[in-house]
Amino acid sequence: KMVPSQMLLTGVAVLLGVTAGTSAPPPVPPVPAAMPKLLLGPGNTFGLFGVGVSGGGANDSRGLLDEQGLAGDPASGSGGAVASDWFMGYTPWYYPPTCGQGGGVTAVIDLGSPHLISDIYAQHRSGSVVARLSINADSPFDATPAWSTVVNTSQNAKKQPTNPPYVCNGWGWMQPWCGWNISRTGIPGRYITIAALEPCAIGEVVIYGKPASTSGPRPRPPPPPPPPPPQLAASAPSPPPRLMGQFIGVNSFVTNPLARQNAAGSIREYHDFQWDEGVGDKCFPSEQAKFSPDYSGFDSDGFYNRTFSSGIQVHAVLQGRPLCQFADNASTSGFKCVDSNTMLGTAATADPRSYTQLAGHLFQYAARYGRTKVPPSQIRMAPGQPPLTGAGWLEGLEVRNEPNGGWAGREAYSTPYEHAALLSACFDGHEGSLPTPTGIRNADPTMLVSMGGLSGAGYLALSHVKVMKLWFQKNRKDGKFPADILNFHFYCNDDQVSKGDSPEECDIEDVARNLTAWRDANEPQMQVWLTEFGYDTNQHSPNLAPAYGQYDAEDVQGMWLVRSYIYLAVAGVDRAHMFMLANVDDTSGNKFSTSGLTLAEESSYAPKKSWYFIATLTRMLANTTCKGMVVRSGDLRVARFERGAGLGGPTVVLVAWLGSKTGTIQRTTVSLNPTVGGSEGASTATVITLLGNSTNGQQRAVSVSSENAVTITVSEMPTFVALGMDPEPPSGPVPPITPPPNPLCAERAIGLSCSNATTSGADGVYIACPDGTPGTCPNGGTCVDDGNGTVHCAENPASACAAKAMGLYCSNASATPAGWPDPYVVCPAVLPRFCPVESPQCTQVGATIRCGLRP
Repeated sequence: KMVPSQMLLTGVAVLLGVTAGTSAPPPVPPVPAAMPKLLLGPGNTFGLFGVGVSGGGANDSRGLLDEQGLAGDPASGSGGAVASDWFMGYTPWYYPPTCGQGGGVTAVIDLGSPHLISDIYAQHRSGSVVARLSINADSPFDATPAWSTVVNTSQNAKKQPTNPPYVCNGWGWMQPWCGWNISRTGIPGRYITIAALEPCAIGEVVIYGKPASTSGPRPRPPPPPPPPPPQLAASAPSPPPRLMGQFIGVNSFVTNPLARQNAAGSIREYHDFQWDEGVGDKCFPSEQAKFSPDYSGFDSDGFYNRTFSSGIQVHAVLQGRPLCQFADNASTSGFKCVDSNTMLGTAATADPRSYTQLAGHLFQYAARYGRTKVPPSQIRMAPGQPPLTGAGWLEGLEVRNEPNGGWAGREAYSTPYEHAALLSACFDGHEGSLPTPTGIRNADPTMLVSMGGLSGAGYLALSHVKVMKLWFQKNRKDGKFPADILNFHFYCNDDQVSKGDSPEECDIEDVARNLTAWRDANEPQMQVWLTEFGYDTNQHSPNLAPAYGQYDAEDVQGMWLVRSYIYLAVAGVDRAHMFMLANVDDTSGNKFSTSGLTLAEESSYAPKKSWYFIATLTRMLANTTCKGMVVRSGDLRVARFERGAGLGGPTVVLVAWLGSKTGTIQRTTVSLNPTVGGSEGASTATVITLLGNSTNGQQRAVSVSSENAVTITVSEMPTFVALGMDPEPPSGPVPPITPPPNPLCAERAIGLSCSNATTSGADGVYIACPDGTPGTCPNGGTCVDDGNGTVHCAENPASACAAKAMGLYCSNASATPAGWPDPYVVCPAVLPRFCPVESPQCTQVGATIRCGLRP
């Protein structure tokens, strides 16, 4: 008997099996298809293996169905020439056996409903093809396909194709079109899968068949009612009203100051699993989690409390792995978050039971910071942690960051079906089937749950989501997508190796509309978030916001971010988080090092112009909802926002800009109709111009014409027009961030003092306050405190470096254990070292040493 958890990958494994020891059947002439050619297109195909690799070469799997007109009717001998193809690339782990359990790069053709399939033809121009072709009736994850065959056109010992298509004569050398006359009456199926077993290119696929019936898909027999699970998760909460204040978000860390985080209304907080379960923790079910302070010393309780009290919504994304998962091999710390390294490369990576430790920890996270109080018997906190449950400080949790990132290899990359198993485990303990207590919604039924933000937001990302949905339909009793949020990342440069493009150049609105359109058609109850986008300001970065015309890099970064937020709101996205609040390194040209709205911590988080621009955007639109783009005329764009019922702030805000990249400025008249919220008949409106040192811009009153319109100057820097508010003076720059005092300096005066706070420091260490930066006396000297914030270093005669110039010096060999090589010391740092075992004797040569053989 096969239980559901054993069935998870069977369908995929069948797709990739190779029939060994069979000889090729003799080729036969084409036979006219028994059924009509189906009308298909690129929208009928997606990749099963995932984002970035299903078609990781020049073309993705849409190349199989993008030239159906040119393909003609190959079954009748009139197949045409096509130009594009599906090329999978040459990365070894895309293919068996290094791709691991579950198979490699696979294209899925979805006919949209059950069909009868009679014939399949494929076009190929050169080289060999080794692949499995299958027809599946209900799902790509069917345990047994309705029909399957392996094609292998590589030459055998007789220089003949090993197993060519049935209707073929040397595919790739003599005939461009080959195929299979499968059944005169048709094989029932909806999904055709093509699994590449080694690198190859397939030009086009033509399928012949007909709908299985005209009455819609055949009904499935209802499953027997399952017993009540031990844990029951409530249904997803209704989406909150999408006010722009919460829509405008940033990525941030627990260490970033609130006085900079408050430029936006929501935060996506990067949170390492290892912080909460560090040295000594054994993970679920014996975990002893720490949050305040955690194993790294961070105070999550204080962070979540402060942001919540300030009205900022926080959504935490858990990333990385805890020590108990990889302590045996630190190089695996970035791999998939399976419970044990022994699961990597096996079918276990697509089994929800392999993610019990993460599901258990997320239960603790939701129990502590969600809105629901959890019984003490289910809490797994380390001794000394403040007792806390149901605090209500955290809006939601995101399960992993960019699980589809293929840059770290197969062990780190999660296929869509592995991602689905992970998400199902963490959402509700895979419908309560995992050990208790596990699953976010089993701790707090109201907490928002997000799938891991995908790297990318185009066709391949939607392919990833489609496969996840199919996995849930096959492997969850409720068939539901176990999350509230579909989550994507998108940067406006395709290759991220040249420069950033403006939001208009990269069509960010259209990219987002494709996401929300899929959501509306397939999962209308879910939200769509774009949780990473942005630009660097360093002009050597491949993701730069390029300075041009009258605009410097900070201007361009800021105005492109503002325009991006507005395009995303117009497209129906529910939340947008730019990457990120603070620079990593102010001087680096590396990608993402200078994406911050502020400078780095070392520069006290000094705001860039973009910080002020986003703060102004949030302030002007906080209580409004987006009503769409009301003007699209040439480069001119005008978006409209209206105040929510019962809220404060301007009643109507229009945002106008030019989508060009030429430094153009023009005068334009903008209509204020329709007026709302008591703004009818207003004689003036307030125009807000963005400033690089003000959180409310530069404001001035302008007259409203009898036609209820205003005339303003518009540029590529967005301009705001507001009704229902009077002009305010600019706020001016925000005060600088004062670094928190180092605890070592709590009772010390500003300046230098010896580390032990006495008149002398035998260890030779001194401290600079208030930041606590340590220093060390050279040559092993002793620190002497002079008072008034000064010290001096006195010679220490007992030091191995006393009165010695900089260099290497042999040490006292008698103090080392018998059989050890001779020691030496590095001066002035007094660093002890030993000669190599193979040349153990130390000999002094001036200010350096030579290690050689003993006599």
